Amino acid sequence: MTEPTHLARCEHYMQTARAFAKAGRRVPGHILGMLAKSSPVWKNWPDVPKQVRDATRLYWDVRNRTKDAKDSRTHSAGT
Repeated sequence: MTEPTHLARCEHYMQTARAFAKAGRRVPGHILGMLAKSSPVWKNWPDVPKQVRDATRLYWDVRNRTKDAKDSRTHSAGT
């Protein structure tokens, strides 16, 4: 279960992201980063800006690719 303070922070950051997107401005990177890391909390919320979804997809793609590369180096080191 998500802590209430974390949920409140996600809600606040999402409101900020929506305001930036509605104004036609880029959402600041630190907001995108925090929301990307917390995507399980908000993934089913309505009206998530495209910038947030795109940044989240990129964050997890890079993270998984980096993790896979690290795992392959670890496994091949033992052979």
